[in-house]
Amino acid sequence: INSKDKVETRDDILTRSFKEGYAATVAALGPDRSLWKWGALHTATFVSSPLGASGIGPLESLVNRGPYPAGGTTDAINSVRWLVNKGNFTVQTIPSMRMIVDLGDLSKSVCMNATGQSGNPASPWYGDMIRSWLNVTYHPMLWNRDQVNAGAAHKLLLTP
Repeated sequence: INSKDKVETRDDILTRSFKEGYAATVAALGPDRSLWKWGALHTATFVSSPLGASGIGPLESLVNRGPYPAGGTTDAINSVRWLVNKGNFTVQTIPSMRMIVDLGDLSKSVCMNATGQSGNPASPWYGDMIRSWLNVTYHPMLWNRDQVNAGAAHKLLLTP
């Protein structure tokens, strides 16, 4: 609509769009298409709130994890939100928890937490579920005492 001295057809616009998209991809990933990987452009960084967005590099490096190659899109079961903004395909938001509940037998239910079981960056469980989240694998939800005891790594006894 803004072209001077030419009326562009649908085919003209589509052809130009494909050429521009291909050129942008070559610029981002190189000319060898066999080496192109979506995860090289589409990455997820797990940013801790609020310290992970403090603008203080050393502090952010302690609490944030990533970037990691990520799959998913806004219109898929593996739902993530990302925006195409000047070639930036970085994941902007993720589901922090996923779960599948078997209402017929709750002991068969599974879940996934985006980062880990601990909110303490010094804990080995702080980012222990990131790989599972990226690979869309789940962990059993423990519904009864036997399951909890069998799955426990440690026991904390609180007495008054």
